[in-house]
Amino acid sequence: MIIGTLGVIPFVGGLGTANTFHAISKSNKASFVKHPIFGGVDLIEATGDDPIDTSISMMFFAPYTLAPAAGITALEALKASRMPVPLFAGDAPVGRGGLALFVVESVSVKMEKWVGAHLAIAKVDVKLLEYSNPFSLAGPLGALTNLGKII
Repeated sequence: MIIGTLGVIPFVGGLGTANTFHAISKSNKASFVKHPIFGGVDLIEATGDDPIDTSISMMFFAPYTLAPAAGITALEALKASRMPVPLFAGDAPVGRGGLALFVVESVSVKMEKWVGAHLAIAKVDVKLLEYSNPFSLAGPLGALTNLGKII
């Protein structure tokens, strides 16, 4: 059963094939700048939104899940590609809409147990960073064309 995806990596459940998260955390913050007011309270001005930070916690436990080495390799390959990909996790909104894209910022692995020469248990944390809408004038293409600048 597919419960979501991170780009081409499916989050699935099933004996021996489970490759899924057990927790997702998300930080969606706005940016502000303070303008000092002499003898008064600082004036606060909204400057936009920060990129959404997302962290996915996963656990691989062979033979009940996908082989830990295979899962880690797939996640690290996605990080190395630096490619923005969509993230879907069931019916939970992760981004700013259905077309939100994320890049893998880091993959942290705690390898806990081996059976012979094979990794049997691993805990993995994947940190994602929202990728700006490439079609927006405020995004990367707008910066390249200089159309995002208001004169």
